[in-house]
Amino acid sequence: MIVDRPRPRATGHFGGLFGERLAGWAFDPAQPDQRVVVDLLVDGRPLCSITADRFRPDLAENGIGDGAHSFETDLPVDRIDGAEHEIAAFVRGCDTPLPGSLQRVRFDRSLRYRGSLDVVRDGVAHGWALDRRSVDDKVVVALYADGDEVARGYARHFRMDLNRNRIGYGFHGFAIPLPAALLDGQARTLGAFVAGTDILIGGRTLALRGANAP
Repeated sequence: MIVDRPRPRATGHFGGLFGERLAGWAFDPAQPDQRVVVDLLVDGRPLCSITADRFRPDLAENGIGDGAHSFETDLPVDRIDGAEHEIAAFVRGCDTPLPGSLQRVRFDRSLRYRGSLDVVRDGVAHGWALDRRSVDDKVVVALYADGDEVARGYARHFRMDLNRNRIGYGFHGFAIPLPAALLDGQARTLGAFVAGTDILIGGRTLALRGANAP
C-alpha cells in the first residue's frame, strides 16, 4: 500500500537579498525536529535549493524549534547582471511562497567585483581587484584623485595573501604609479574604480608623496 506523506505546513519568512546573500528561515511545526528544504526561484525559474538548518538565536528565543531553521546562500555570480528580478522562496511541497517572497530586487553589478585600495607608498597606489564572474580576466583599475581620473592599470600582479585566502588565483594585485604632479604632500581623496564604470573598489583621503619626499 502506498501511503502519501503529509504535505508540510511550514511557517517562516524570506528576508531577501542582503549584499550578495539570500536569507530567511522556514520551519514545519508538525515535524519540529526535521529540517525543511527551501526552493528559491528568480523570475519564476529555479535558482537553487537549500536546507534550512542554520542556527539563529532569535529563532530559538521565540520557540521556533531548536533555532536551527534558517537558511543562507550566495547569489550565484553568473546571475549578477545589474537588472531587477523577482525572488520567491517556497518550502518544498508547499504551493504558497514564504512571507516576504515575491520581492523585486536589483542584482547590483558591483557584487560581481571585489577589491581594495590598500595603501599609497612612494607615489604608487597598491591594492587588488577581482572579477568574480570571470576570474581569468584582469580588471582594469582607474584611479581618481578629487574626482578626476589620473591613472589606469591592470590588477594582474601575484600577491601571496590573495592566494592564501583563495581570492581567485592570487594574480589580482595592482601597483599603479601616480602622476608626479599629485605627489605634493597635499591631502587628496583617492578612489579606485573598475575602469569605465562607477563601481568603487576602494577609496581614502590621504596626503600623497613621492619616493624621495621627507
